[in-house]
Amino acid sequence: MSFWRILFHPAFLILVILSVSTVVSNFLMNVAMTGNRVYPFTSWYLSQITEMGWVFFIPITILFGGMIVWKERDAGSHGFHDTLPVPDWLSVISKLLTLVAVQFVYVAVLVLSGIFCQVVVLGYTDVEPWLYIRQLFGMELRQGTGHGQRG
Repeated sequence: MSFWRILFHPAFLILVILSVSTVVSNFLMNVAMTGNRVYPFTSWYLSQITEMGWVFFIPITILFGGMIVWKERDAGSHGFHDTLPVPDWLSVISKLLTLVAVQFVYVAVLVLSGIFCQVVVLGYTDVEPWLYIRQLFGMELRQGTGHGQRG
């Protein structure tokens, strides 16, 4: 229930729209500044996400993490919620998974906007979806640690 409430919350929608418009406009401006001498590679769009997209990631996490945690207190049901015959860790895990799912949706929207921008707006069809998945969804956890890199 909290997941869908957050996804359709006006603040979430506004932050996602601002983030997508910022990342896409920066990407298009960087491609246009080169005079169309550069293909709009996936790596170019990923650099825009890592520079600009994460600026909105932190406010989304803080704002909606607080909303999830304080949901029972705002509804006035925190007194009886604590007396339910379920372990305390179950409530914590469900709130954590809800927040992770919201972050996943945010990153997925950025990925889909990048693919749309590459294919529809710029006509570049050599999109690398596995590169998006590896870099944005944490499949490349060892990057930057010095392990497995050739020197």
